[in-house]
Amino acid sequence: MKFNLIRNLHFPKVHIFMCLILFQFLFVPLIQSQTTVTFNYTGAPQSWTVPAGITSITIKAYGAQGQNSACAGNFGGYGLNGGYATGDLVVTPGQVLNIYVGGQSGYNGGGLAYCCPAAGCKGGNGGGASDVRAGGIALADRVIVAGGGGGGGGGENPYQGGDGGIGGALNGNNGTGSTGSCAPWSGQGGYGGSQSSGGAGGCGGLFPTNCMFNGYPGSLGLGGDGNNQDWRGGGGGGGGYYGGGGGGSYCANGGGGGGSSYIGSVTNGTTTGGLNTGDGILIITYECLISLTCPADISVNSLPDLCSTIYNFPSELVLQYNPTGIVCGNTPIPPSNVGLGYSANNLTTVGLSNACNGGTLPVGRITGSPTVPTGQYLTFNVNVPGGTRFEHLSYDKRSYLDQGPTKASIRSSLDGFSADISTISVNPSGFQSLNFNLSGMAPVSGSITFRIYFYGAPVDLADWADLDGTERGKNGLRLYAFKIASAVDCVGDIPSIVYTNISPSATYPVGTTTITATATDQFGNTAECSFNIIVKDVQAPNITKCPDNRSFVACNTNAIHSPAYNENETGSSYAVYSNAPNNGTGNDNCGITNVTYKDSKSGTCPIVVTRTWKLTDNAGNSKTCSQQINITEPSVNFSCGSSVTMSSCSSSSAIGSAYASFLTSTTGSGGCNGSFTTNAPNNPPGICGGMATAIWTYTTDCSSNSCSRTFTVNAPATVSVTCPENKNEDLCHTQAEIDNSYSNWLNSFQYTGGCNGSVSHNGGSAPSRYGGTKTVTWTVTSTCQGPVTCSAVFSVSGADDDCDGVGNGCDQCPGGNDKIDNNNDGKPDCKFPPSNINQIINAWKCSGNTKVQVCSKSSGGYKTVCTYLSAVQNHINAGGYLGPCGNSGCGGGNLTRLEKNVFMTGEEVVYQYDLTASDYQGIELYPNPAQNVLYVKVQSNTGNPIDLVLYNNIGQKLFAETYSMNHQQELVIPIGINQFSNGLYFVKIMNGIDREVKSFTIQKIKLIFFRIYLK
Repeated sequence: MKFNLIRNLHFPKVHIFMCLILFQFLFVPLIQSQTTVTFNYTGAPQSWTVPAGITSITIKAYGAQGQNSACAGNFGGYGLNGGYATGDLVVTPGQVLNIYVGGQSGYNGGGLAYCCPAAGCKGGNGGGASDVRAGGIALADRVIVAGGGGGGGGGENPYQGGDGGIGGALNGNNGTGSTGSCAPWSGQGGYGGSQSSGGAGGCGGLFPTNCMFNGYPGSLGLGGDGNNQDWRGGGGGGGGYYGGGGGGSYCANGGGGGGSSYIGSVTNGTTTGGLNTGDGILIITYECLISLTCPADISVNSLPDLCSTIYNFPSELVLQYNPTGIVCGNTPIPPSNVGLGYSANNLTTVGLSNACNGGTLPVGRITGSPTVPTGQYLTFNVNVPGGTRFEHLSYDKRSYLDQGPTKASIRSSLDGFSADISTISVNPSGFQSLNFNLSGMAPVSGSITFRIYFYGAPVDLADWADLDGTERGKNGLRLYAFKIASAVDCVGDIPSIVYTNISPSATYPVGTTTITATATDQFGNTAECSFNIIVKDVQAPNITKCPDNRSFVACNTNAIHSPAYNENETGSSYAVYSNAPNNGTGNDNCGITNVTYKDSKSGTCPIVVTRTWKLTDNAGNSKTCSQQINITEPSVNFSCGSSVTMSSCSSSSAIGSAYASFLTSTTGSGGCNGSFTTNAPNNPPGICGGMATAIWTYTTDCSSNSCSRTFTVNAPATVSVTCPENKNEDLCHTQAEIDNSYSNWLNSFQYTGGCNGSVSHNGGSAPSRYGGTKTVTWTVTSTCQGPVTCSAVFSVSGADDDCDGVGNGCDQCPGGNDKIDNNNDGKPDCKFPPSNINQIINAWKCSGNTKVQVCSKSSGGYKTVCTYLSAVQNHINAGGYLGPCGNSGCGGGNLTRLEKNVFMTGEEVVYQYDLTASDYQGIELYPNPAQNVLYVKVQSNTGNPIDLVLYNNIGQKLFAETYSMNHQQELVIPIGINQFSNGLYFVKIMNGIDREVKSFTIQKIKLIFFRIYLK
């Protein structure tokens, strides 16, 4: 709908500038993306329904111009322009708006001009307001109002009518009063309406004191009528939010006031006064938004072992051809079903036979050519919304003679029908629903023509490929397009849609592919929406081989490397996982992006570490496996030493040194946290022998080794002594010989055993050569044993009848003292007298030491004589000797010869010395040879116990006993002598400090007899 912006303009010069401004504004080009709905004056209410998707409109309302008076330009006034109001209004789709467009006739609130009954110049009506009402048709429902202009006042020469006021901005302008010779009586112009009240009517008469024919006031929505006096009428007030007042009348008439405009219920509202000429206009503009809907996000899983998936959008039927009734081969088949936004022409055949059939389109006969017969096909054309993506075409084929096509293909006009879009194998017999895959086609916009070819019949031109319709229970030909986004513009048209990121092969990688749909309508308006194809990788990585089990020889997990031990989940890499020494393998359909491991341990010997490897892909899918790592203890080296035996009497230092070496002879090393202990005495055995047992233990975290060895010091043998036999040297040796014999005897002592033994004895010097006894005790002192002793007797004794210490066998002076050698010549003085008397002992001198005593031998026996030294040799030569007779010490008595008796025939003469006076007479000996008994008779004055001791001639004690006298004066004691051999014996009796000695001699005569000689 269009309106003429310039129609019947008749402005005074004063309006020319305004007209130019109006011209420039009206011809600002409309933005192509906007939709404009124009409502012109009809004289009746109009309505408009808000289209779908529209929520805001812009309203431009133009109020009607006031009417000119009937004699405008000839003393009549002009009606002035209507006002302009614009603003934005919030609406809802489907809402009904009521439209009122004002007219110059006064429709929609313009005030009327009255006129005289006779001929005259009538004033003009006020212009009507233009408004929009929402929610009803009452004045209170108005949301925007453009005020109308006031009508011109009537006049007649010479009285000029006034012009109306312009329709207002927010307030209408006042009309002008009449002029001419009738002044000061005149008709004043009506007042303009405001935002709160209508304009007052103009004064008719003497202004301002005598107004008689006033115009009528305006009110809400209505302009006031003009007044009249005689035949001339005042102009009507313009309609508006509040109408202008009518013009007053007197002589000539004033113009009506302009109505006010209203923008209180719109946003961004503005008003302009006096902008419109002629009838009112109301223009609604809005953005013709496209309603574009994308599908919700699509979530699918990846295909097995692929990092992608095949996703085909749902399809919808956009075109169908359904043969019905009797159909011939050259009969065009119109579409039976066309999708919204699509249009199509008829389906026709080209180059095929024209047979007829019922409920099916005959298509044939089919060529046996193995290639596409470019001159024989079915074809149709379809117009599609921009961006259409075809999915497939279905063709319900029927052959009859088993000689139908074996191949079918489809081509399009997009490439001039040069290449097959889809080729399929066909069963040459019977019914078959053929599906041509069109998903690989590029998006299509506008017109496209398809051609379908059948060929490869087993027998050329023998059978058909008819298209069965619903009358045969089939569906004919159906074209499907992907149903992706849907769009409709505000006038119900289907915009074209262009997509980004749609895969021609329907293959989408794992992840999110954002597809953006852009819809464009015929005006170039666009809308976008997007959705995601989310391909989820739900396939966990595949562990084809877990890392090899590993072993370490160590004491703790610090030894583990590649990677190091960690009980927290720790990042690693596939390189570490797969390279030596782990050698794990794995794969993932989308690639392994993260490798971690986590360790745990158990046990101690060995430490078993379970390493859990986790392979994770980018989608967070993961797979785990366990690797076992064994940590075994290093080898333990335990060497046990040998037992040690030390010889007895080793030194303490040697034992100590050997013991120290012994304690360190056992060693232990290796293992984990080895601890070596020795359980052994701190000190070794002493030199006297003993044994120490050492136990060594080497303990590690995983093992314990021990051994036991002994350290022995052999005990010395017990000291064993070998005492010399008792030894007696006779009285015929020199002192040197005695000394030497004695020394050898002492040194013949022997001992064995003991340690560090030393021998001591109390032997002293040897006994005298002249007789004596030494009882020697040897003492062996050693470190490990107490003293060991033994005793033996060394004596110098023998038969010495004269008791001079020189034995009978070598006695040169029997009865004399052979041992005196006063001149030290080594010879007895008694036999070899000194030559000097002074060298003779005084005991042998006489006669005042001038002579010497000589024992002279005579026929009657021996007697002592005193003679000169010079005569001694004669006496010696005669058998005598120097010195008195009996001076050798045996009592000093003279020797008497004992006569032999019958029992002693052949025996040598034995001499008996007389006892000296000092001999004790309290003992008497009585031999009894027949009984081998010697009786000892003891007489005592005290009766105290006595000790009896029997000695041999060398002083050895042969018998000792204590006897009680029982307080008697006499006691006889028998002594058995059977076991004694020949020889001299002594009996000693002791009683306190008193003692007596008696000697006796035993001489065997025959085997069974003894002879005892008592002394």
